[in-house]
Order: sequence, then structure tokens, then C-alpha cells
Amino acid sequence: MSYKNVECEVQEPSDPFGEFANSIRLTKEGSEILMDFCVYSHTQKKARVVSRARLAQGFLPSIVEKIQDALSPPEHTKNEPHLFVMPPLNDEA
Repeated sequence: MSYKNVECEVQEPSDPFGEFANSIRLTKEGSEILMDFCVYSHTQKKARVVSRARLAQGFLPSIVEKIQDALSPPEHTKNEPHLFVMPPLNDEA
């Protein structure tokens, strides 16, 4: 699946440190995927969701591709953050 690299202003979260997560859970809900970032405690045998994203199922391959690319990005893009928008984009063929 392809994606479009767009340039736009991205509003940063109010907490610049974000939320700590050490686990992830993916749940199918209809035609969408819930991606929960969690803090898991082995001693308590519990996990708490700290952030949730609702995604179109077709977006997952793009996410996997971007994570794989980030593990060994080309030299010219290592320090450049990008915003990737999942297709289909109505204005793109």
C-alpha cells in the first residue's frame, strides 16, 4: 500500500514527553482497528491503556512499512520527521 508524504503544521501534544508504553494491543472493531498503547505490569498481571488510536484497517500495512523504514532509514532522512497520510486521497490518482 502506498501513502502520501505531506508537509503541514503538526500540533504537538500538551505533554512533550508523551505517555510511557511498554506494550501494544490491536483489536478489530468492525472495519477498523483499535491500536492501544499500554503499560503492562508483570507483577500485577494487568495492563492500562495510556493512548488509543482508531485506524482504518488498510492503514496497518503503511504503518508496518514506516516502522521498518525507520529501523534503517536512508542517511538523508534520518533526522527529518514526516507526516504520512493513508490513501485513498481524493485529490490523488
